[in-house]
Amino acid sequence: MIKLLALDLDGTCLTTDVICTDRTLKAMQEAARAGVTVVPTTGRSRSLIPESVQDLEGIRYHITSNGATVTDLKTDQAIYTRSFSHEQLDKILELLEVSDYFLEFYIDERDYVDEADYARIEEFIYEKYRSLFYDHSIPVKKEELLERIKSGHVQKINFRPLLDTSVDRDLLKELQKIEGVTLIEQIDNSFELITDDTDKGYALKFLADYLGLKDDEVMAVGDSNNDLTMLKTAGIGVAMGQAEEHMKQAAYWVSDDNDHEGVTKAIEKFILDAPTLYVNEGVDYEKFKTFLEDNDIIYNKRPKSELSPELLEKHPGDEPVLIYKDLVLVDGV
Repeated sequence: MIKLLALDLDGTCLTTDVICTDRTLKAMQEAARAGVTVVPTTGRSRSLIPESVQDLEGIRYHITSNGATVTDLKTDQAIYTRSFSHEQLDKILELLEVSDYFLEFYIDERDYVDEADYARIEEFIYEKYRSLFYDHSIPVKKEELLERIKSGHVQKINFRPLLDTSVDRDLLKELQKIEGVTLIEQIDNSFELITDDTDKGYALKFLADYLGLKDDEVMAVGDSNNDLTMLKTAGIGVAMGQAEEHMKQAAYWVSDDNDHEGVTKAIEKFILDAPTLYVNEGVDYEKFKTFLEDNDIIYNKRPKSELSPELLEKHPGDEPVLIYKDLVLVDGV
């Protein structure tokens, strides 16, 4: 049974036009209402998660900044964090400050930019993403930015060259030499720097352990290289249809692409449309379990008390009930 669902945002829950469709939002909401812990798992900071996703009921945890932070929204506290050391930051800034790049600093789950760069967003950011930066990035004077970098927890640094230009490859090589730092190239001509122990897979494993869940109770859906480890960590790893071949090879299942609601189809297949086994606590259901697992069938398990009154009247007592669409099976298979 899937109890934890980690969903990448860009390229997965969001279309090419950077929107989350009504059908996808509905599937996420229904999964949460079915008792699944649905977790937006993104390279974005918390402030950049779309409001339509943040407003969903039952979303308690976020994995953000590519796995640098796991936040419990109920307490508004980070329960897991990873950030750069001062030595790493000094070396990164020494290399990046000499180039004309747009720099974003994810500091304590907020996205800060130099106000001089903020004034030039149209020179660096593709049009479909600009509203995100205008609405959620925090422009500050350079002196204040440097002070925040010095005093806060810097979890991730993004940088990108001017539109339609290329980054200096020698610079990338120098950044890759910094001990404990990982460089990730994104598909939109942007680059991100994180610590070696910042990873969606690590963060997802932490959260699963924190919730007392096994790997086969975890599902993850993603499309990009930064999703690969969480697809491998989860018992059910789903790659989007537009993902590169190595992502698809690592996945348990490949869905449709992000412009054809591939994430929704994955949620429906493995959670919403999966057979549901209704059983009372402490009741043996080995016959059902063996049948389902022998046939590699993913299923949900719910308390029998959640059955409709009509079915409870037909199947009273401790008799397990398996329902798949309109088919009702009882007393073994």
